Amino acid sequence: RHLNLATPKWQQPIEHPAATLDVDALAPFLGYWLAEGWLDRDKPGGSGVWLCQKAGPLAQTMRASLEALGLGKIKTYAKRGEIQEYCLRHRGLMQWLRQEGGDSARTKRIPSGVFDWPASAQRAVFEGMVAGDGHDQRFASGKRVITYASRSEQLIDDLQRRLDDDELDFLE
Repeated sequence: RHLNLATPKWQQPIEHPAATLDVDALAPFLGYWLAEGWLDRDKPGGSGVWLCQKAGPLAQTMRASLEALGLGKIKTYAKRGEIQEYCLRHRGLMQWLRQEGGDSARTKRIPSGVFDWPASAQRAVFEGMVAGDGHDQRFASGKRVITYASRSEQLIDDLQRRLDDDELDFLE
């Protein structure tokens, strides 16, 4: 499956000069962005898609998810020494995220087309979200507890909808 950032449609691969992304590359980034990302059009140098995380392995994984999109140079900004901010300036991705994923912490949502993606890509979105704004705990008894927090009620509802669809088979 592919996603065209100029004309979002999920039923078929679409080619367009603006950008065509494979959902397997997009999914991890999308999960991280839903948890720890934002859109900015007022920064010096133009608009951008941003991710932010405390410096460390997760921050590097988030940066790698941006790089995997292959949409351009990723700029890194250090904030207060411990925080890493990553910015990708790509108008098509920014417009798609705004239309399909929301434009603020309170309006974020899982894009509806994600529910049609292969389970592995959906899982990658979910894992990115939990890595950023949640906690996944497994106990010796085999019990698993996943917590997730967001300012967006719609994002929580979307996540619950996905988990209710096929229960634990989605989680592996």
